[in-house]
Amino acid sequence: MLHPPLHRLFFAFRPPAGAVGHIAAEQGRFGPGRRIRCRHFHVTTAILADYATFPQAQADRMIAAGDMLPVDAFRLILDLAVASDSSVALRPSEPLPALHAFQKRLAHAMRDTGLAMRPRWRFHPHMTLLYRAGLRFAAPVDAISWQATEFVLIHSLVGLGRHEVLARWPLRVSRAAALC
Repeated sequence: MLHPPLHRLFFAFRPPAGAVGHIAAEQGRFGPGRRIRCRHFHVTTAILADYATFPQAQADRMIAAGDMLPVDAFRLILDLAVASDSSVALRPSEPLPALHAFQKRLAHAMRDTGLAMRPRWRFHPHMTLLYRAGLRFAAPVDAISWQATEFVLIHSLVGLGRHEVLARWPLRVSRAAALC
């Protein structure tokens, strides 16, 4: 008997089209496995527990939390491939203060709207490339970098491989940042 999909809500940054090809090329370096679809590449910044039915009230609260965050655009840099025994992900090799500050503000906004993060989830910025069985490693890669100019709320239908963007918020782009 097939199980119905679970509903997962999370905030994320998604790479622009220009970076997706570079990410896919990195994905191909790490051997066989279940690759993440290019259209699903993202860096999760906050996530709720999974639900058996679509959690409309939580989605509404997440939208309210997103509305609380006027944030300046910043650069995301992923330059380290890290493998566990079950997956390979891209991570930043150095802390990204603007990303961590954003995530902290987002977590506060979520609490202010009555939402709790997924139990035991901790923010460790990464972009999963593939799932596979293998040895652990960490290796530098050519930096994949982009100016984060929006964040999104995604509804994932776990088990169906579907991501639906429920809301998006632009980040403020200063004149100086636009020249970078």
